Amino acid sequence: MKISKLSKLAIASFITFGGLQAQTTEVPKPPDIVSKIIEPLKPNIGDLGFGIKADGLKGLIWENNFDSLILQVRKVHSENIYLRTDLTIAFRNDKNSSTEDASTGNYDHREESITQFSIGISPGFEYHYAGTKRLSPYIGAAVPIAFVGKTKLKETFDQYYSNGTYNLSTTEQFLPGGIGFGLDGFVGLNYFVGKRISIGLEYKLGFAFIKISGEEDYKRVNRVKSSPNGSETVNVTERTGDEESASVSFFGNKGVAGLNFVFYLGKN
Repeated sequence: MKISKLSKLAIASFITFGGLQAQTTEVPKPPDIVSKIIEPLKPNIGDLGFGIKADGLKGLIWENNFDSLILQVRKVHSENIYLRTDLTIAFRNDKNSSTEDASTGNYDHREESITQFSIGISPGFEYHYAGTKRLSPYIGAAVPIAFVGKTKLKETFDQYYSNGTYNLSTTEQFLPGGIGFGLDGFVGLNYFVGKRISIGLEYKLGFAFIKISGEEDYKRVNRVKSSPNGSETVNVTERTGDEESASVSFFGNKGVAGLNFVFYLGKN
């Protein structure tokens, strides 16, 4: 059986078209998959970020981490520059006590406490390097400003004797507050666990100067019972209005490893 030239062309065209069609249907269309894979995790220019930070491993693990709690605000100014402001709220409440017992039944008890509240704001910037899809290394600088409230010092010293006598003393001292400023330099690394969500580490080195001045208040109450059958005697000593002034400067490490968590708000 002879096949005409036209039939051969038709068969060839059918085979060619079928092959191309089969080839076309076998190749997957990857745009959606690829877009999900390469979807950026880092924030875009103009995005705002909010977060929290615990400054220093010691304050986070061994002590109350609220003494180093920092609230963070970030804004992506350009591809490499992030503007930042940290708000620090610090509450100090330290207590120490000791008791000594004697075989005779006498014992001494001493207790000391320091209470102080301060607030600080630290505007600055970060310069971010390219890094990777998830990692964002940076360096930066900030100018911290601190407002320190009054400091309360309290000391209690109690002496009890086996015959029923005692000597109890309580001293309270209120020191004035002040203002401080400084200059910090830091280096850090953020890791993006999700879209616009990062955790990171930061090391900080800086200088700080604090000036304290104002009135000091002092009060001491002494309660004494000098004989078993005697009555208690109370003596009160008070001083108010004494002017006090002092300054403190510091340069060095200001956080071995600050831990931070930041969430950025974006349009997409």
